[in-house]
Amino acid sequence: TRIDGTPYPDDSCPIYAALHDGEIHRVTHEVFWKRDGTSFPVEYVSSPLWEDDTVAGAIVVFHDTTKQWRIESGLRKREDRLEYVIRGSSDGFWDGQILPGHSWDDPHTPVWWSPRVRELLGYSREEFPDILESWTSRLHPEDRERVLAALTAHLEQHEPYDVEYRLLTKHGEYRWLRARGLAAWDDNGRPTRMAGSLQCITDRRRIEEALRRSERLLKDVMDNTTAVIYVKGTDGRFMLTNRRFEQLFNLTTDQIVGRTNHDLFPPEIAEAFSANDRQVLERNEAIEYDEVAPHADGVHDYISIKFPLCDETGRPYAVCGISTDITERKRLGDSLRVNEERVQLALMSARVGIWDWNLQTDHCYWSPIVNDLLGLPVGALPLSRQDFL
Repeated sequence: TRIDGTPYPDDSCPIYAALHDGEIHRVTHEVFWKRDGTSFPVEYVSSPLWEDDTVAGAIVVFHDTTKQWRIESGLRKREDRLEYVIRGSSDGFWDGQILPGHSWDDPHTPVWWSPRVRELLGYSREEFPDILESWTSRLHPEDRERVLAALTAHLEQHEPYDVEYRLLTKHGEYRWLRARGLAAWDDNGRPTRMAGSLQCITDRRRIEEALRRSERLLKDVMDNTTAVIYVKGTDGRFMLTNRRFEQLFNLTTDQIVGRTNHDLFPPEIAEAFSANDRQVLERNEAIEYDEVAPHADGVHDYISIKFPLCDETGRPYAVCGISTDITERKRLGDSLRVNEERVQLALMSARVGIWDWNLQTDHCYWSPIVNDLLGLPVGALPLSRQDFL
């Protein structure tokens, strides 16, 4: 019967046809039926048997093609599956056949480009034919040498082929693509074929570039401030420091990151730092501290602003600190207070009064000695110029 199980009419049966027209008939994709109702695929040849210029019969040679049919059926399924994968994927695919006697980089090397490749770049089949030159002619000038070297290394040295580069689109802009592929070699080690995929990574590259710019900006800000900036994880280990931190404490990044306060500072100072860090994490809010840190010329005073860094759930995962050295400011403040006290003592000893007239408010200030000299009560408030006169 036919492959779908329907029987042939007698006048169109291929076996009988050899009897009628005396021709050899070859039939494929037929089925024979067994007594148990099952069938199996066959192909056969019906040849006429001649006697005295007359067709006396037919010789029919049958061949069971069950195994071949299973192989072909499996192949069709794989081809269908691959077709669905190619059509449903956002990636493009390519398959190149190296011409015998030609170098792989011959511009006319046949390369099959899937429709998605042309879609990514905006070209028609006529504008982007199935040859190698369609691709090489659109490589970014800055990428061309590197990419072709990677291809050569794969084909000649079997190194992995996984590269990122830019291709020119029909609209005149470049798109970033990631290419991966694998070649096949003959028994003599010569490449005969190479196939692979193309993935558009333009958006990813833009995000990565924006992230690099942001990180570079943050690093420039951190490394050009006089403040000491640092980040520690909830386990107390340093995750990040700025250049000022490294300069002041004569340490490198490798000597800092992954270590704790107790690894870097004297025990008493380290414990004070750690206690403040723990308090910030427990309260989950920014806190200002007066802290001290050891320098080469002695202990310095700092004002530290410490605040938690939190994840998307609001849970802190680190402490960031910005510490400003106020040692000189504090020294000047102490000196000013001492000088003021000395002047005040000298004035009191000499019973000399001083006054200060604010021209904007028209109020006068005078020292306690003036109150005493004028017979005013102690702590009298400043008066206007008219009151004074």
